[in-house]
Amino acid sequence: MALTFRKVRDGEDRVGRRKHQYWDITGDSSYSTGGYTISPAKVGLKNIHGVIVVSGNTAGIATAARWNSQTGKLMLYNGSTQVSNATDVSTYSYRLIFVGN
Repeated sequence: MALTFRKVRDGEDRVGRRKHQYWDITGDSSYSTGGYTISPAKVGLKNIHGVIVVSGNTAGIATAARWNSQTGKLMLYNGSTQVSNATDVSTYSYRLIFVGN
């Protein structure tokens, strides 16, 4: 499976030379250890410089979403421990701002 992406209505801003793209993202039924690869093109950018987690639903709030800039992956953590492989995270949703150009 894969993440579900929904662009937030009017979810595009520009601050200086950086674009900010707002997306609601929902997990899938089998989290993969190491996280989800998200290409810049998937979120309307050429490069992703960073990701800001704005909010999460009730399920998502208990699990932190973190962007790994070295791997280009969105990773999920319970405290300091990454979510286990094959965990069903299909009820976890996050509003993210992808910053780039």
